[in-house]
Amino acid sequence: MERLRHTRIISFSWERVLFALTTFLVTAELHLRILSYNVQAEAIISGILTYQFYDITNASEILQYNGNYTAPEKPELPTITYLPKYFSIDAVMNFTVKMRSLVDEDHPNDVPMNVTTKMFITVSVSQLLENTSNGIRMSSGLNNMSWVNPSIDVLTAYYMNQRGFYTMDFPDDPPTFFDFTGLPPEYNTSASDRGTRLKVLNVEIFFQGTNVLNAPIDHPMHLHGYCFYVVGEGRGN
Repeated sequence: MERLRHTRIISFSWERVLFALTTFLVTAELHLRILSYNVQAEAIISGILTYQFYDITNASEILQYNGNYTAPEKPELPTITYLPKYFSIDAVMNFTVKMRSLVDEDHPNDVPMNVTTKMFITVSVSQLLENTSNGIRMSSGLNNMSWVNPSIDVLTAYYMNQRGFYTMDFPDDPPTFFDFTGLPPEYNTSASDRGTRLKVLNVEIFFQGTNVLNAPIDHPMHLHGYCFYVVGEGRGN
């Protein structure tokens, strides 16, 4: 559970839209007893804009809860609303640094200190070589590895001891190190391999976004079903 207080702006990525919006507004309802909200949204661009057809149009909606109150006949729109610029990374980071876990005596947060393996994982937009006329397809990659969905889910294959659906050799490091948030080097760093590679261990991971193909990754990194401790972050150069 995450606690956020005193913020008028929230930031989220695709899969967190419904969860973040609902959680934030329900919390506001419990404290303020306001059941109707004007919500405005815009896309944030974390890199240098080179795609001329990028849609930077704002969106607006009225979100109204059901309840024992008299709803206004017409929505009350704000007279002036200031949204951050679509390239304002500071606005996003000012929000994300406020996120805190629910930690108290009833919910202790014991960060593991015995780290036996450290991983450095780059998160980037990649290119897959295809046997087509175009020859290249865009993808995402971790350490230049693009995930391939197996015909059976990994946990089932693991517990049923079925082989051939995944390998245990996910790389601990990217194939090359360079200035990840600066200008990419002249040699090709965007080519990605494919595989269903896993790593099973207690691990400390360093997630590093890259500026490969001028498309820095700003997706909030998280692990499903596990405790996840953020010990530092930054915006690079």
